Amino acid sequence: MDFQSYKQQQTSAFDERAFKSERLHYLWLKCNNDRLIGNFSAVNFTLDTIWDELSGMSKKMGKYEDHKKLISNSDDYVGKTSIIKNKDIYQATIYKALRQKYQELKFIQEDLGLGGKIIPQDEFSMDE
Repeated sequence: MDFQSYKQQQTSAFDERAFKSERLHYLWLKCNNDRLIGNFSAVNFTLDTIWDELSGMSKKMGKYEDHKKLISNSDDYVGKTSIIKNKDIYQATIYKALRQKYQELKFIQEDLGLGGKIIPQDEFSMDE
């Protein structure tokens, strides 16, 4: 058997979805850590990276336009905060804008089936 035939018979033992979930987990952790220390610029870049991870799957599932509209609204809100001169008002406003973007990306992740699984109460048991 030549290499090409062998290669065609093989299937990946790895699921890209598992790797994507791991990358997203790391990015959410980074985002939360940066948010806790007030590094809002890093938070925004990390949220953009999360969107990059989600957008390909969003396209494949036919939900890209709806999801992009959600993110565009958040990006517009984040962009408008740059004209605020008062530092305290800016910090509060950018935090609120990034929080909205964060929540919308979490919604998109759930909508794509990449979030946590909710187990009905009657199926959940600590005895097993």
